[in-house]
Amino acid sequence: PLVWDGQRLYLRRYFDYERRVAADLLARIAAPDVTGALDPQLESRLAECFADAGQRNAARIALTHRLALISGGPGTGKTHTLARIIGLLQEGTPGLRIALAAPTGKAAARMAEALQAAGVAIDGGARTLHRLLGMRTNGRGFAYHRERPLAVDVLVVDEASMIDLSLMAHLLDALPPTARLILLGDRDQLAAVEAGAVFADLCDSP
Repeated sequence: PLVWDGQRLYLRRYFDYERRVAADLLARIAAPDVTGALDPQLESRLAECFADAGQRNAARIALTHRLALISGGPGTGKTHTLARIIGLLQEGTPGLRIALAAPTGKAAARMAEALQAAGVAIDGGARTLHRLLGMRTNGRGFAYHRERPLAVDVLVVDEASMIDLSLMAHLLDALPPTARLILLGDRDQLAAVEAGAVFADLCDSP
């Protein structure tokens, strides 16, 4: 039931979650860069869409990698950056299956409203992570998992600092290895209620 690892003592379940999350994210980082139809004009399109160098770099990573972390406090332009990223993704690959999610219903509704105000429309709107994964009525397990992955090409998760270790492990289990994952949040705010500060740890990781 317990794992002693160096100077740390884990409950085995959380030790296994942490190993699964780490292995999945490392595999996404090691995967070949994603290229789209707009790749030859990528830099010129980024220059047109973003005056801020930080936002431009965040968009470049999200458009060319399978994992992107976008962290910033209120008023730093995360929603503006995301709206432009989604627009460029849709421009480069028409018919791309994009899903929007957040840990809570309030965060999902706020995300959908902000993107709609920015002129971005996504089929299905934004959902909670539990609804996206199809949480079973008894609260045990999810309808989507490694053997039955989500039908998405890009998953965008807002308020990612609120995702605990267990939920992140289940989310990554259900996400196809070829899908892109874009995590937005403020690493210094809205910590997860359950165990694990996954987003903050990832932002600190080289």
